[in-house]
Amino acid sequence: MIIELLLVMGGLVMLYYGSNWLIDGAGSLAFSLGVSKMTIGLTIIAFGTSAPESALAIISSAEGSGDVMLGNVLGSSVINIGLTLGLTVLISPVALQYAHVKKDLMVMIGLVAVIGILGADGVYSAFDGVLFLTIFAAFMISAYRSRTVLPRSQREEFQQLPEGRKRWSHIIRILIGLGVLAVGAQAVVSGSVGIAEQIGISGFLIGITVVSIGTTLPELVVSLTASRKGDADIVLGNLIGSNIFNCSFVIGIGVLL
Repeated sequence: MIIELLLVMGGLVMLYYGSNWLIDGAGSLAFSLGVSKMTIGLTIIAFGTSAPESALAIISSAEGSGDVMLGNVLGSSVINIGLTLGLTVLISPVALQYAHVKKDLMVMIGLVAVIGILGADGVYSAFDGVLFLTIFAAFMISAYRSRTVLPRSQREEFQQLPEGRKRWSHIIRILIGLGVLAVGAQAVVSGSVGIAEQIGISGFLIGITVVSIGTTLPELVVSLTASRKGDADIVLGNLIGSNIFNCSFVIGIGVLL
């Protein structure tokens, strides 16, 4: 059990540092590109933190377990909004500018309705998969074009380095942060499962608790870190973007597979 405890503690440390690197890199990249933090949260951060759920869902679908894929996507969405957002606002209230996220929230809610309507006949066809991917592509284009571009005067601190070099440094920091987050989450899940098995908890109970929550650890830690740093746009962008990504891209790819 000592090894499992070390895995959990080491994983938590990696989650802490990985989330900080990710948030700092994302904020700097937003300024460097001249786009809002909400845009970065809806795209790069949201897709990166959704990697565990995405991989599990796509692999399940490729192996013929479509129900697992759909359950994973919807379950992750519920955990993001219920557990992650709930804990985040309990620890540090998040300022919400509803007008700025209204469209994104409508897209997220609309996708859930589309999933229900298209699945009413008991099957998702290839056409449905293409439709989900089309919705995802349209949202991405709209999200980028509709975000407020920051004035050049607000990016004076980045003038010392060539523009390309600055952006690459921010992207590298984001990628390192995502990588550390992924390894840290896996360590926490592995250690927790090992401890649970040693004290006699059933595999089913482990699956619906430790593993399902473990795959959402990146979103949880990133949201808590962003809230602590006062980056409400990243908190909301991460959660909304993760759900939109899962309910459009992941389902679309899964159905086509």
